[in-house]
Amino acid sequence: MSSSKTEKLKGFLHYSLAHHPICWQYREHLIQVKGWSLCLGCTGFYSGFILGAIVIFLGFLQHIIWIELIILAILLYLPTMLRLAKVPIFDSTNRKLRIGFRGLLGLGIAVGLYSIIVAPYFEIQLLQVLIGVTFYGIITIKRIKNGTKEWDALCETCTFSRNAQCPGMEPLFKWRE
Repeated sequence: MSSSKTEKLKGFLHYSLAHHPICWQYREHLIQVKGWSLCLGCTGFYSGFILGAIVIFLGFLQHIIWIELIILAILLYLPTMLRLAKVPIFDSTNRKLRIGFRGLLGLGIAVGLYSIIVAPYFEIQLLQVLIGVTFYGIITIKRIKNGTKEWDALCETCTFSRNAQCPGMEPLFKWRE
């Protein structure tokens, strides 16, 4: 791979792992790990999901019946649902709390998927999948809707617009060249 292609790929990876503009406006949405900007929410979510997969793989949940697994999954989803509902204590700007909520959501998704696998009947498994897809769809739509408003509000206060001149978007535009 040529040097320019390597630099383009590196720039794209820097942007895509953050998937927010890498600028001062989005500092509350990013965490730095060894010079890489990562999305705070996704880092928390995937960390929680991986932790959940490890807990399941090691057999710590094998003696819990499927209905208890569903209740546990819902309890783990609860902070995210309350945050989306703008309940004040859960609608925090505290970065550690936000990454923790996302970690609990990832853990809850892992437990929820495991509950589908161990459900006693196919009909129950199908119902769980439909409920899960609906729940995830609602969260996704809500996050996109709120995220777009948030993005617009943050970018409006900046001297750059979301274009090739924006330093936070520069890695994405370099990738496209």
